[in-house]
Parts: sequence; C-alpha cells; structure tokens
Amino acid sequence: MKHLKSKQINKSKLGILQILWKSSLIIGLSACSSPANKEDTAITKGEKIMLNELYEVKTISGQAVMTEKIVLKYFFIGMHKQDVLARLRDMGLKYAEEGKEDAITVLHQSKPAYTPGSKTLEIEFYFNNDELMRIFSRVYNTI
Repeated sequence: MKHLKSKQINKSKLGILQILWKSSLIIGLSACSSPANKEDTAITKGEKIMLNELYEVKTISGQAVMTEKIVLKYFFIGMHKQDVLARLRDMGLKYAEEGKEDAITVLHQSKPAYTPGSKTLEIEFYFNNDELMRIFSRVYNTI
C-alpha cells in the first residue's frame, strides 16, 4: 500500500513539473512576440515604420516640426556611418553624402509633390570620425 501511494505522489509531482515547464515555455514565447521585438525585426527587414511615425506628426502650413526624437528611436549617437547608411538602405531611403561636413542628407516626400496633404521629411546626420554625432530632422507640408 505504501509503495502505491509513493508512485501516486511521484506522478502528481511530475504533473506539477510539466505544468510549470509548459507555463514557462508559453511565457517565453509570448515575450518573443512583444511589440518592441516586432519593431526591431521590422527595422532590420527594411520596413518603413519610422517614416509612418514621422509623417503622422501634425504639421501647420508654413511651419516645420522638429522630429529628432523620433529619428533617435531608430538611430543612435555614436552609431558607425556604415551602419547608418545600411539602415537607410534597408528603410528604402535615398541619401546624399556631403563631403565637406561629413554629413548625410535624406529628403523624402510622403506623396508626390503638389498633392494635397503631402509632407516632406528632411534628416541630416552629422559625423565625426565616422561616428554619428548629431541629427537634425524636420517634417513640413510640401504645399
């Protein structure tokens, strides 16, 4: 009788361990699908999340809105110039390199020029020894 009870206790302990293991697995998998991880993955896949966020900024005709804080979510001070260029390419953004100031300029329009509601994005990345030192970014209405 004693032997039978110990087997039942061991089975119940095993059942509890299985439940705990499955719970930890579910928690781990749900952490992998958090919005922050999706955003990081989207950036590396070249998604235009940053552009969507920038173009959602409310603008007033004739006034530019400074948007450095948004750009700094996707690029960071100290980032290597080649990494900035690679990320811009991944995002599908065209850029021009300014040799004298060691700067990169991005100009992008949300819609074709002279289309109602069209906005223009201007981002300038300034480097020193190929490290990102400063970002200037603004969005304004095209017309």
